[in-house]
Amino acid sequence: MSFNVLAPGAVTKVTGDVFDAMDEIGLYVTDYIDDATPMPLQISGNRANNLVVSFDGAVWTPEKTIYWGAGKSDVYAYYPYMNISDVESQYFEVAADQTGGGYEASDLLWSKTAGVKQTDGAVNLQMNHLMSKLTVKIVAGADYIGSLPDDASILLHSTVTGARVDFTKGSVSKDPYSGMKSIKMKKLGLRSFDGNDAVVYEAIVVPQMLATSVPLLEINSKSVSYLLEDSFNFRPGVAYTYTATLNTSTTAIKVEIG
Repeated sequence: MSFNVLAPGAVTKVTGDVFDAMDEIGLYVTDYIDDATPMPLQISGNRANNLVVSFDGAVWTPEKTIYWGAGKSDVYAYYPYMNISDVESQYFEVAADQTGGGYEASDLLWSKTAGVKQTDGAVNLQMNHLMSKLTVKIVAGADYIGSLPDDASILLHSTVTGARVDFTKGSVSKDPYSGMKSIKMKKLGLRSFDGNDAVVYEAIVVPQMLATSVPLLEINSKSVSYLLEDSFNFRPGVAYTYTATLNTSTTAIKVEIG
């Protein structure tokens, strides 16, 4: 069996336009009992069990050869690779510090291609985001004096970082036994949007609902400090943009959510 792995949106993942050389996915292959009845995904006993498939910049290669069966197969894939002990309720945690490599390592991707057979050729695996993403843009209001605080750090508060992943369905729920933590967001730097400058930060978040207003974002720099309270519903596979418009007074701020 050979594979074509497509990042979300066919051409993109959180850190670039394509997968990078040395990226690794995990792969499962299950067989069909008959032409219409697939075997369920299990922790072991499948045609392929959590095999590492590595990318060299051009080709995806499994750590060992996977041979086709006589009938159909279902192929499951995910990124980044991990040791899995439960295919229906695997624990996964997004990084509390996403300023470096923890950002990409938190971006859990999943794919399933059903009912493939040898005559179909290479198996296409279209990855999808299972987590949520929050982008925060800090922009200057009309009466804001001075430059934007490009030295700022942003903490995302009051979110559960632990999750339970069902690899059979490609679904994620927050872990009921994990407490809330603060996430240090990744700084992308100064960017321009429609001719206006903004300092941009991002974080990968476990899907969850913050039903009541809680301390959500803390913006800290030498020149400004804000603590923003809000309620929020982080849905799987959805990216949100939170625009904070700074004013002259540190007690006044305009927020827009998209």
